[in-house]
Amino acid sequence: MDFLSSLNQQQREAVAETDGPLLILAGAGSGKTRVIAHRIAYLIAEREIAPYNILAVTFTNKAAQEMRERVERLLAGAQMASAPLISTFHSLCVRILRQRIEALNAGYTRSFTIYDQDDSVRLIKSCIKDLGYDEKQMGQRAVQGAISGAKNRNGDDAESYTARVESSDEKRAAIARVFKLYEERLVNNNALDFDDLLIKTVQLLRRVQEVRDYYNNKFRYILVDEYQDTNMLQFALIRFLTEKQQNICVVGDEDQCVIAGTPITTKEGILKAESIRPGAMVLSAKGDSRTQYSAVTDVFCRQVTDQPVITLRTGSGHEVTTTPEHVHFARYMLGGDDLFFTYLMFKRGMGYRIGITRRYRFEGPNKPSLGYIQRTNQERADAIWLLEVSRTDEEARCWEQYYAAKFGLPTCIFVSLPGTRMSQSAIDHLYSRLDTESAAMKLLASKNMFPEHPHHIPKCTTTKRRRNFGVTLCKDGRHNTLHYCEVLGTDSSDAERLRLAGLHPTASKRTGWRIRVTSQDFAQIMHLHDTVSEALGDVNLILKAGFSSGLSLYFTPASHVLPGMKVYIQTETGIDLDEVNSVKHWLYTGNVYDFNVERTHNFVAGGIFTHNSVYKWRGADITNILNFEQHYPNAKVIRLEQNYRSTQTILDVAGAVVKNNTERKGKTLWTANPSGERIRYYQAFDSDAEARFVSAKIEEHRREDEDIRAAVLYRTNAQSRVFEESLRRVGLPYNIVGGFSFYERMEVRDI
Repeated sequence: MDFLSSLNQQQREAVAETDGPLLILAGAGSGKTRVIAHRIAYLIAEREIAPYNILAVTFTNKAAQEMRERVERLLAGAQMASAPLISTFHSLCVRILRQRIEALNAGYTRSFTIYDQDDSVRLIKSCIKDLGYDEKQMGQRAVQGAISGAKNRNGDDAESYTARVESSDEKRAAIARVFKLYEERLVNNNALDFDDLLIKTVQLLRRVQEVRDYYNNKFRYILVDEYQDTNMLQFALIRFLTEKQQNICVVGDEDQCVIAGTPITTKEGILKAESIRPGAMVLSAKGDSRTQYSAVTDVFCRQVTDQPVITLRTGSGHEVTTTPEHVHFARYMLGGDDLFFTYLMFKRGMGYRIGITRRYRFEGPNKPSLGYIQRTNQERADAIWLLEVSRTDEEARCWEQYYAAKFGLPTCIFVSLPGTRMSQSAIDHLYSRLDTESAAMKLLASKNMFPEHPHHIPKCTTTKRRRNFGVTLCKDGRHNTLHYCEVLGTDSSDAERLRLAGLHPTASKRTGWRIRVTSQDFAQIMHLHDTVSEALGDVNLILKAGFSSGLSLYFTPASHVLPGMKVYIQTETGIDLDEVNSVKHWLYTGNVYDFNVERTHNFVAGGIFTHNSVYKWRGADITNILNFEQHYPNAKVIRLEQNYRSTQTILDVAGAVVKNNTERKGKTLWTANPSGERIRYYQAFDSDAEARFVSAKIEEHRREDEDIRAAVLYRTNAQSRVFEESLRRVGLPYNIVGGFSFYERMEVRDI
């Protein structure tokens, strides 16, 4: 089997570098999931590593299932007595504890019960009552959130939490007493809550050498996806499991941020991103069109070179620049000009296809709907990604043919509708002969887009296979901010599995069953998602923000935001919607910043409400990936960073300049593009002389070719004035891209 021929050079190196610690830094759309799957297959088929000696860990059950399916396809036909363990962190911990928890001598047996959030809250309520505290003053959910936070952020048990807060205020001391009784009753009930799964596993590995040795010998090769999202406990778990072999491969992305200079709205006024410190109070949406100032708990900064970034600009002039992964809140809504979309559609059991649709389609007289949603429903598809937005049908069709030809994807619809010239059996036969998944992943990667973030996932009313976990951030902001989730499904056997997992689904008129939960702690809702995923397997997580009454917007990575979408913006009276009218992709060198915002998990950047990484809610520690080479001194670092934009000449010159910066991790960009023309260098006496030289060179080129197009690149907006003045003097017309001309700026207009 040849597992390397379909990979680029860096991907091949990442797959074949099997021994010792390895850090793979994977940018947006660089094929990291593909690399992990190929690496597992390569270990088994080429290195002849026994599958049971391989462990791959990721964050969601859906991601784990997708990884298993990829590996199975790569190893199709191979004879294996066992399969590698591809698991979430919590599933791995349950597996270890079911086998060895009794070695901890903590009063637990292997038949322990796992408490869900409601079970935990009920037990905490009884502890509060039995200790004689006022249940109204000490809310059980607030106490449960405090205990869960202590476990996740600090790895606390009741004893360590009590020692840490013994000199604090009386409220924390009271929580410590509740924590102690709660922990005692968990042991008496032979029960673990969701947070205990990680804590008890780490305690077991730390305290019992024999258990640690056993799992070090069992898992000789370990792979961890999304390593930047690991928290303190997950980091400790991996460290203990790799103590002996150290064949650890972690994959992550250190860039999910806003760039330096981004204006952040704070209680003290507008501050640049680089000026934000822990404790700063930033403006944040709390729900019901209300805002409040929320505390920044953590600030992360790192330096990047030639990092793809995306600038979004709205109709009212608000602007923010972030990395492609950074999550905004956006969606298309009814209203506005008609548009045409080129899309990528997925249907389970069939594959992927390219197509086009209008923004509006009509279900009946005067009953418009969004065309891509109606199109998805018609074909009973499972997801759709919008690739391009066009003003004309002709342009959209050009894009359709371009993507179909370039990536080898079909345009044939999934379902034989009236008027279709192909029968359903012919359509099924076509898709059964095509590997559309590989082509679709390459397409999304080329656009820095993510498979896990489709623009639309249909509801659960048309198929028993679909389970949706819908979450709304800041659904209710009337008093304390409340977050909301609704789990929907149609299969009665799913409901029964959830009951066995300790959850309580109820009958739903729209679908077969549902679960509804509200909480002030978003992490608790995400833990519920993990519980549901563990019970059911493939669950679609649909994240929305409910900042404005009745108008929810989807969590949308910057690379998925398109012109015409609505976003939340800051106004004098609170929150409003504005339309994105410009999306600009470019390369950035400098510092990028990320913030954790307490409870509300959003802030205002450039006048636009935006958000940070989902797993920061669970106490994720970005330093785990930043300090990987310190934790594993012999580590090798591979960056998946093939550049498709620049010529090699430009990359070589940029690299020669950047390498003089000692405060960065080194890397060398490369491209398959032609080498390009040589770069000419000119050093001027001052900025005026530089501008005159530029104008003269443009005039010289225009004399040779009147239709020539030229671009002048400068580092900051303030530098545009001297070039504009020089171009005006010689009568050369120009446009400012991505900003205002000096002569259109507010300071000039108001004079």
